[in-house]
Amino acid sequence: MNFSLFRNRLPERMLPDKLHCGDKIALIAPSSPVPEHILDIALDSIRYLNLKPEIYPSCLDLFPWKMAGNEINNAFLDNSIKGIFCIRGGYGAAKTVQNVDFDIIRYNPKFFCGSSDVTLLLNSIYRNTGLITYHSPMPSSGYGKLKPGLTLDALGNAVFRHDMLCISCNLLKWDYDDYLHRNPDCVSGHILGGNLTVMNTMLGTPLMPDLSGNIMFLEDVNEPVYNVDRMLMHLRYSGVLDNSKALILGHFNIENKTAEYNTDYYNDVKSAAFDIFETTDLKILCDFPAGHISPSAAFPVGGNGTVRDNGIVEISL
Repeated sequence: MNFSLFRNRLPERMLPDKLHCGDKIALIAPSSPVPEHILDIALDSIRYLNLKPEIYPSCLDLFPWKMAGNEINNAFLDNSIKGIFCIRGGYGAAKTVQNVDFDIIRYNPKFFCGSSDVTLLLNSIYRNTGLITYHSPMPSSGYGKLKPGLTLDALGNAVFRHDMLCISCNLLKWDYDDYLHRNPDCVSGHILGGNLTVMNTMLGTPLMPDLSGNIMFLEDVNEPVYNVDRMLMHLRYSGVLDNSKALILGHFNIENKTAEYNTDYYNDVKSAAFDIFETTDLKILCDFPAGHISPSAAFPVGGNGTVRDNGIVEISL
């Protein structure tokens, strides 16, 4: 592995080229194995976007992470491949990244997208190459089954247009007068992050992007509130958010595990975040429509983000 952590400076940011109808894209499975019916759904998703899918062998293997890293390298090197879609999440990206050659990506940049477990690849690629990647719904979700609206609009924008994304969220506030005194009307920085569980595993490694002066997005699924609270506390104690501008909370499809341990002190993630970050200067936004459930807006990891005091989030390249 050739991490830029050991270089004198971080790479310059690079923008991926827009895709065009008819472009050939690579379907790669860097995480969990892909059941046959999921592969069919993913193929239909790519064709729904009027793109041509090329199935890489990891999509057909019981241990996809053993080959997915080299497949990612080859897809970046292949001039006929214009973009790379990670087919699904699960677990395995932490193994896949061992074989990813960041220098190949740096000198052959192109569109790369995924979410969930792929959070690790999205952020480590940006951290070590400067290439802006995309946090997006994955083909296994079935693009053609989605209703017209934000999810499809934002996905089409990420793939084909690269226009500014403007989304209204809810801003968490405590003592409002004190909050306004400590926080300017808007803050800006590069937007990073993804799945909370995965981001926690990246702490202290050369995969983790620098959050100083930037904005962190987090989402998760099937976690009880107490576990989300524990992971948010871990982020707070680690210091990675000390010089960040804002924290954006997306979808948290919470699992109820309170009966046995009675450890949930909060009704929801918002209450936990409120308590953990009340004494900080972070702007905290919640209900950003991205994560494991719809609507889920695709956005650029490493893109320019602006968070306004009215809860509006603007994201652009």
